Amino acid sequence: IKVHGNGAGRQCGEPIAVDPDNPDVIYCGGDTDGLIMSTDGGETWTGMFNTRKYTKFISWDVLITIACAFGISKGMINSGFADMVAGYIIALAEHARNSDNGIYIMLAAMYIITNLFTELITNNAAAALAFPLAVGLSNQLGCDPMPFFICICFAASASFSTPIGYQTNLIVQGVGGYKFVDFVRVGLPLNLIVFFISVFLIPLFYN
Repeated sequence: IKVHGNGAGRQCGEPIAVDPDNPDVIYCGGDTDGLIMSTDGGETWTGMFNTRKYTKFISWDVLITIACAFGISKGMINSGFADMVAGYIIALAEHARNSDNGIYIMLAAMYIITNLFTELITNNAAAALAFPLAVGLSNQLGCDPMPFFICICFAASASFSTPIGYQTNLIVQGVGGYKFVDFVRVGLPLNLIVFFISVFLIPLFYN
């Protein structure tokens, strides 16, 4: 350590941070000693983590998976896949308009599409992609769009079948050492349960 606290010229030494509530508490991080701490203004120092130890807590596989999810999301939009799916749903709405069970058919289609999106990308991106579809479907069927919005909320939140659909799934995968197939085996039945409950109960609460 070449300088004191946060004084001038600190950039010439190791990275240092002073506790704003207690100026005697100083933290220092470096490539050689890792993270060390002083509670007496720099007179004595205690090791906290060495370089290898604190980089061990970084889940690199989780970070790589998140980065890949951004690429998948961008690819689905740029390739026109999302627009193609929207076209199929609109065509399905034309057939469902004259059916007694049209609302259930469209809710099921909206749920499946949104859930597939949220399993491949993030739930926020899935909801953003599905929202304009819901507006278009409600206009085609001439009904209140609220049931479709609620359906999107449930479908985008029910990300159980893959580890890349939601942040907590990635955290659990890294800590627990789970494989991709573990999420499919446990999460797929949960997805089906939420799917059937949502599709059949939403129309009862939102006419």
